[in-house]
Amino acid sequence: METNEVNYGGFWARVVAFIIDLVILGVVCMIPVYLVILTNIPELVGLSLVVWFLALLYFPVMESSKWQGTVGKKLVNLKVVDAEGNRLSIFRSVLRSVVKYISFNLTMCLISVLIPCSKDKRALHDSLSGSYVVAG
Repeated sequence: METNEVNYGGFWARVVAFIIDLVILGVVCMIPVYLVILTNIPELVGLSLVVWFLALLYFPVMESSKWQGTVGKKLVNLKVVDAEGNRLSIFRSVLRSVVKYISFNLTMCLISVLIPCSKDKRALHDSLSGSYVVAG
């Protein structure tokens, strides 16, 4: 894509979109969990698992849909496209979601690995924010 004709989605817009999506997924995924807790009907555990599995598909399905993005992305006026500006295939969207999940978790692991390596047991986010975690 030519950079002079594309307005790329900024970091904070993407963060806001992601937070919106997490809130939506949190509410949707917790409904069956609360039903299991409140009703004590074990069969609803299966429903819970189905809902959680569908939540995993939320990002790839929505990003390869006609919307070209999740509800959060739609609300902040973002969409996911390929190099030509077209809608992603479901395969490419699943690949994108898997890589995003792996890179996010890898980043979190790398940040957390600093804790045992530093004298004051600080992770990267502690150092950057000038904070400490203390016992007691």
